Parts: sequence; C-alpha cells; structure tokens
Amino acid sequence: MIGLLMIAPLLTFYALRLGGQASTVGPLFSAFAVAQLLASPIWGRVSDRYGRRPVAARRLLGSAIAY
Repeated sequence: MIGLLMIAPLLTFYALRLGGQASTVGPLFSAFAVAQLLASPIWGRVSDRYGRRPVAARRLLGSAIAY
C-alpha cells in the first residue's frame, strides 16, 4: 500500500504531461492497485522460498531502475 500511495499524487501529472486527460487517472490508479494485488502473493511465495532479505534487495533494485 505504501507503493500505491507514493505514486498516487504523481499520476495526474504523468497523464497530463503525456497528453492524456484527467479522466485517465482513475483507470491508471486502478491498474496499479490491481497489479500490486496480483503480484504480492507471488512475491510472498518467492520470499518464503529464498529468504526475505535477498528478495527485498532485488525488489528495491528493480524499483530504483524503474524510477
């Protein structure tokens, strides 16, 4: 949920800068929330199998590269 709340204020600016309309923010916000909902159990199983610290480090590295 922290990740979702971190990106929420920026979605309107991204949509407007990329030529979208303010009405596209709702579907963007929903898509991010659904993707996070679907990925969380998968990452939970992976972290149970390989350990939380290595998985958390890879997730943070991936987030840093994506941003």
